[in-house]
Amino acid sequence: MITDDMKEKARNLAVQHGLDPDSEPFRWIRVRNQEQPVLYADRTTVDQLMKIYGLSADIIDQGFERFDSGILVAWAKARVTDGAKSRVSLGAVRAPAHSAFEIANALMKAETKAVRRAVIRFLALPVVDESELDTMETSPGTETSPGQPSPASPPPASPRAEERPEELIKEIQQLANSLREIQGDLTVRSTVWNAVPRKVSKPEDYSLEELRRIRNALQAKLRDSSA
Repeated sequence: MITDDMKEKARNLAVQHGLDPDSEPFRWIRVRNQEQPVLYADRTTVDQLMKIYGLSADIIDQGFERFDSGILVAWAKARVTDGAKSRVSLGAVRAPAHSAFEIANALMKAETKAVRRAVIRFLALPVVDESELDTMETSPGTETSPGQPSPASPPPASPRAEERPEELIKEIQQLANSLREIQGDLTVRSTVWNAVPRKVSKPEDYSLEELRRIRNALQAKLRDSSA
């Protein structure tokens, strides 16, 4: 459930970055196949943050990738800077392959997602952008208040007593390779990010719980791909 402490954390984060907490720029939301709610930024929040911090953004690369399965993905790379430092992020969305208009629209969405992700990365915000929710492997649930039942969701995989980080990392690598062969590297990276929305320099930097979430997300994605 979404506790009072979690709501207070979201309000404090808004105040910290000069946003109106009453407008709820940061909100908690439950996502199926994830044990804990995730904090996300409202669609207008990133634009406000760019103005507050004087950030500018430009698209440095973009294109399309067609996978063997026939899926067409539009992608874009964006750079956000304040003049002294910069961050680059990738945004990708699925593009209908039968309509030039819809393909162009998908490319614009990829550009928007790339910019928003770059801003979040630049400010090191512990959130996902609202545009990320449409690429999570399952649709988000609704917020719940203390005392209210959580939305129905598949039960999380029970941790095995013998699980160790090195074993989970090996299993994750195998799952990632299998998924990469079916849907490509972009899908693997998106699935991992949706499970644990933070950057690490090496797999060992993830906690045991985060490794389990990544493992479960990759398993669910592979099941969907095989269905």
